[in-house]
Amino acid sequence: MADAIPGSPKPEVFADWMLLFPLGRLHCYDDPDAAADAVADDATAVAVDTSTGESGFLSFTLRHPSKVSYLDLHWPYGIPESLVAIPATSSAVSSHENLVLLNIYSPRMEYRVCAPDLFVYTFGPSSPPPSLRRLPACTATTKGFAGGRVFLMANTSVGILCRGGDPNNYVVADLFVSWKSSSFHDERDFTTNLPQMFAVLGTFSPKKGDWTVREMLAPQPHGQGQFPYLWYCDRVLPFAGRFLCWVDHYSGIVFCDFSDEDSPVLSYTPVPGNQQFPTKWLIERYCPESFRNVSVSQGMMRFVHIDTDRQGLQTSDRAITVWNLMMMGDCWSWEIHRKINLEDLWVQHSYRVLGLPPLVPEFPFVTKNDPDVLCGVLREDRFSGKVWCG
Repeated sequence: MADAIPGSPKPEVFADWMLLFPLGRLHCYDDPDAAADAVADDATAVAVDTSTGESGFLSFTLRHPSKVSYLDLHWPYGIPESLVAIPATSSAVSSHENLVLLNIYSPRMEYRVCAPDLFVYTFGPSSPPPSLRRLPACTATTKGFAGGRVFLMANTSVGILCRGGDPNNYVVADLFVSWKSSSFHDERDFTTNLPQMFAVLGTFSPKKGDWTVREMLAPQPHGQGQFPYLWYCDRVLPFAGRFLCWVDHYSGIVFCDFSDEDSPVLSYTPVPGNQQFPTKWLIERYCPESFRNVSVSQGMMRFVHIDTDRQGLQTSDRAITVWNLMMMGDCWSWEIHRKINLEDLWVQHSYRVLGLPPLVPEFPFVTKNDPDVLCGVLREDRFSGKVWCG
């Protein structure tokens, strides 16, 4: 039997946000009683039942935002004989306010068409306690579109929005953007004849109790040409209590306004900077989040770009630039919030006394509560050497 998992401290001793590791930890037990005993004193623990008839417990190991918190799946089906035979996996897909969207996969789900089970976990103080809801399966597909797939199969394109701060009023959505396969049999035609882009939006809400799938034209940039045909979703962000935002760090952001749940509206805003990336980068991705990111700080959307030698782009200086998205009615624009010249930063006394080498930071993000605090990673080498995080 596995050792009992210590209960997490009461949630109210923590800040209003956490740094959650996306991949869940698995704890295996010989029987259900052992799993129940392990989480008996854990205020975050909830029972979980999958669509394939398996049962266990979910909990969170909560820590101060300066440390990593974890999702824990407690599985009472024996200790696996090897790491190859993993009996179940869990992961955090998205979060907003006190809601966490997560999924659970087990080998019993291997032969079905739909995605792993999707759940909404609601954090709560001692009263009411936390709760867990399994969402119904969505079997809809994007058949007929280039690169078509089953909905909810790609974690990076699924998000959750808590509307108006009410944990019982939320929307879970998946967005797929592509062109119809019948329109272009030879993709080399794209050099002279760009395809018409479509968006397929799948949504779930407690109000409707099931999935709704809508097909519509992809949103057009305001006065800035056509929607990019190589757009790709790197991540999904909730924003302003009414938007879910699908982010392509190279190209731009698709906003979906859920003010009217029955008539969601899509719009598109390119990211700032006017950098032109090679087509190969747009297809193979090359980890854009290592040098640019979109985050929400103090209720405002921020975009960060770092000039790096690895981009292979010609820049007049190496700098970190942070933009704010200004939203005035229907007029949205990016304004520079801060620009930090790295050469100047490296020679400052406050930088040198930290003993840090003059390295270009990676994986930047603006903290939630202070737009002037930028976090990132310094690496001596991409795959070896010292690493500094802060």
